[in-house]
Amino acid sequence: MKKLWLLVGLLLVSSIAYAAGGLLEEFRRRENTRLTQEQGDAINFLRIMNYDIKRIEEIEMLDGGRRFVIRDRENIVCFGDLDTRIIRCKNKIGLTTVTLDGDAD
Repeated sequence: MKKLWLLVGLLLVSSIAYAAGGLLEEFRRRENTRLTQEQGDAINFLRIMNYDIKRIEEIEMLDGGRRFVIRDRENIVCFGDLDTRIIRCKNKIGLTTVTLDGDAD
């Protein structure tokens, strides 16, 4: 019975350590991310459009900061335009997954 409790205790400690390591890695990744003003504008636009910004892996600004392309953790690529307030997303085989149009001013 003592061996069972010892095994359960070790499994609990190892799972907590694994979770803490994952959180630490995510914190370091986000801490090293610095955004330009244009990228910040795009992120704010995505928040207004109710896009889950936690999924974003990469953001690239186009046309002087008024258009952008993002790639998320699920390999979905989105094209956004701040002037027309639209974002269109496609998955890796080219099917449109999300189209969001906004009227927010």
